[in-house]
Amino acid sequence: MLDSILANSGGEEFFIKTKPSVKVFALLLDATKAKRVFMNAGIARTVPENVLGSLRKSVSVEIVDGKRGRPRKFGEAEFLRVLRERKGEGERLAALGMSRRTYYYWKKRLDGHKK
Repeated sequence: MLDSILANSGGEEFFIKTKPSVKVFALLLDATKAKRVFMNAGIARTVPENVLGSLRKSVSVEIVDGKRGRPRKFGEAEFLRVLRERKGEGERLAALGMSRRTYYYWKKRLDGHKK
């Protein structure tokens, strides 16, 4: 983290990916021209509120919300559309291009969907 900050000392925006230390914040404020600092909600929860308050006096701190885990391959809207349009299970599986196990997982998960 420190190396990337020093390598981009002319940068104005930084995204903090790991839990920052006091040294990281001091380096951001002293050695860079940082105007905006981004961090995800999980990292922001680990930083004490008084430290964030002090940091906000010097730069704009933006907390980015992100989804946890691996991105989904299949969307809910697409799945429901295929359920409405197709009649047979085999035809639905072919249209979605997913495994049988995944198909029944989604079908159970979305039980009560609109037809």
